[in-house]
Amino acid sequence: MMRSRSRLGVAALFALGAAVGCAARQPVPATPCMSDRECRAGRICHEGRCRFLEVVERELGLTPGAGGPGGSARGGPGSSPAASPLGADPMFMGDAQHTGRSAYAGPATRPVERWAYPTGARVFAAPAVDGAGRIYVGSLDQSFYAISPAGALIWRFTAAAKVYATAALGQGGVVFMASEDGHFVSLSPQGQPRFDLHLGDGIDASPVVAKAGRVFVAADGVYAFEPDGNALWHTPRADHLRSSPAVHPRGFVAVGTPSGKVLALSTDDGRVLWTTDVGGSIDGSVSIDDAGSLYVGTDRGELIALDAGGAVRWRFETGGDIRGTPAITRDGHIVVGSYDHYVYALTPAGAVAWKTATWGRVRASARVDRDGRIYIGSQDDHLYALSPSGEVLWRYDLGRDVDSTVAIGKDGVLYVGADDGAVHALGAAPPPDHSAQERPE
Repeated sequence: MMRSRSRLGVAALFALGAAVGCAARQPVPATPCMSDRECRAGRICHEGRCRFLEVVERELGLTPGAGGPGGSARGGPGSSPAASPLGADPMFMGDAQHTGRSAYAGPATRPVERWAYPTGARVFAAPAVDGAGRIYVGSLDQSFYAISPAGALIWRFTAAAKVYATAALGQGGVVFMASEDGHFVSLSPQGQPRFDLHLGDGIDASPVVAKAGRVFVAADGVYAFEPDGNALWHTPRADHLRSSPAVHPRGFVAVGTPSGKVLALSTDDGRVLWTTDVGGSIDGSVSIDDAGSLYVGTDRGELIALDAGGAVRWRFETGGDIRGTPAITRDGHIVVGSYDHYVYALTPAGAVAWKTATWGRVRASARVDRDGRIYIGSQDDHLYALSPSGEVLWRYDLGRDVDSTVAIGKDGVLYVGADDGAVHALGAAPPPDHSAQERPE
């Protein structure tokens, strides 16, 4: 398929959007804030202002108590994920908060390989899965693939650079993907480009789709787009961001930087609401639990918890780099792998619930299925399934490092890439066939 290049001027779009936005926006008097603790009379800190929760929910079109963009802000850590209208597993870590939770149950016992689709190079990106079971994934062979549930190629889109980022699925089956040459592309369900924007820097981080279809992308800063590619805002950064934006229920996106900062930007206009220096380079992404706390790992080996105002709640040090994104279980445990070969689960208070050894460094992020089982790859060439208490349920040898994060289909099939250059589909073993047994005479 020929790659079409858009001549659309992104900078011009931002200038026009800023002019229109400034003309239309009305001032809203409110007390400035950095966290809920600074607000009184039952108000919350929303987009840097102390405001009543009911007013914020009304503006966002939410049912009272339902939470904001990207997920629920209430209900505690034990809430179960609902199936996404965008697909079975529509983006990196399953949702805009990067919880890693799935509405579907994966294999409890050692699976069998249903198929393996070969690409021409390593597969670092996580697959995305739509509602019909089609799989979308990029490869370092500079291609982006749509694969059928049976493992057959549907279409292939040729990029001009390696694809590290996980795709995100939008309404109507559209696909948002990005490549290392800085192109942010939307494809139709048939693989035809809808728009192709050059953001001026390489894109390693996965785009994320929030409620109302708004898309956030990190590159030389953070960008916000409408689903049709209309540019809403861009908050530039001097350092190249490798962290996928996470959408907080209180109206901001959180992103980590290589210089060791966590930034909170207003989803409305990209204003920096707060910045916290966590003291170590961030390669993975921020995750956000149902209570609004943020979690992020650093190259110094620390897992750090922040409140919604950016204050550090606690730190936990592992024995190696943390380069994946923490996942959050239904009981509120934070699960993350480390280069010290361990997978850790910490309580919301920062205490170790359990840790489980693998035979290699853990670069991948964990996923949590409907029943609380955890799936995570290791550089010992294995994909692991762990019980909610950290017991190894099974390991599957994929032959090469597994740095890709798992996706879970509606039928419980696991999809994961590996350094062997293939996308693997692992499903529950079929029940034994007794029909061929010899009948007694």
